[in-house]
Amino acid sequence: MIAFELLVPFINGIDNVLISVYAVQEFKLGDAGIGLFYAALGAGLVASYALVRLFSRSLLSGGLVCLLLEGILLMGLSGIGHAWVAAAIYFFISLAGGVGAICLDTLLMRETPLHLQGPLLGMLTAWSQGIIGLSMFGAGVAVEMIEPRMLGLIGGAGFVMISILITIYYTRARSRKVADV
Repeated sequence: MIAFELLVPFINGIDNVLISVYAVQEFKLGDAGIGLFYAALGAGLVASYALVRLFSRSLLSGGLVCLLLEGILLMGLSGIGHAWVAAAIYFFISLAGGVGAICLDTLLMRETPLHLQGPLLGMLTAWSQGIIGLSMFGAGVAVEMIEPRMLGLIGGAGFVMISILITIYYTRARSRKVADV
């Protein structure tokens, strides 16, 4: 859970910067395209609250599957040529990201003593927002040197790799725990 909170912000800046870049440079939609993509993201986030119940029995697995799906969708988005398809993909990216974040935040709060929840959430939020800002700066510099769609592919692959690494760690830690019993 902590690994998710610490690692994902390094990649989040890439997709945050690319929303505007895709709308303006790739799809030539200007400000209306930016609005369209952000509306799709908002709709996906709202819808995520309705789906999170499906994962209530396996929050960690649900969170990791959603992170993996988010990465795959971001990778797919980097090759899309139609704005309306891109908007639909943004909806599903946000849906997966919202469900994943809810799953992992719920698990984190369940495992954290009540008196530490506020400070822990505050520290993780401060870390996350600071790193996202740095990541956005880095993505802004990178988009001047790397084709935007390639940068999107790299960002999506980053989500996939984080999901795989956390899954491997969790599986090994769980098997060690079972072996110790």
